[in-house]
Amino acid sequence: MFKQISLALLAVTVSPSFALGQDIGPAEEDVSGPPQNYSPFIERTVKNRGLAEGLYWGDTHLHTMFSTDAGMIGNTLTPVDAYRFAMGEEVITSSGQRLRIDGLSIS
Repeated sequence: MFKQISLALLAVTVSPSFALGQDIGPAEEDVSGPPQNYSPFIERTVKNRGLAEGLYWGDTHLHTMFSTDAGMIGNTLTPVDAYRFAMGEEVITSSGQRLRIDGLSIS
C-alpha cells in the first residue's frame, strides 16, 4: 500500500514539471514586420453603418496560462492579456502570431 501511494505521489509531483520544458515562443518585442493576414476575408468593409457585414472572428472558450491543461502545452496568455484580447486588442500568441478577435462569449 505504501509503495502504491508513493508512486502516485511521485507521478503527481513530477507530471507538471514536463510543462516547464515547453517552448513558449518569441517575446512580443522579437516579432517583427507588419501583421500577416491569414484570410482574404479578414479586411471587411461596412457599407451601411446600421448593418454589419463581413466575416467576424470570435471565441467561446479562452484559456490562460493558469489553466492546467493549456499551461502544459505552453500557453503564455496572462489574465491581463486575455482581457485585452476579449476587448478586441491585438495580442501575440504563444506561437508568435498576431491575433485579434471581434467578440468573446462568456458562458
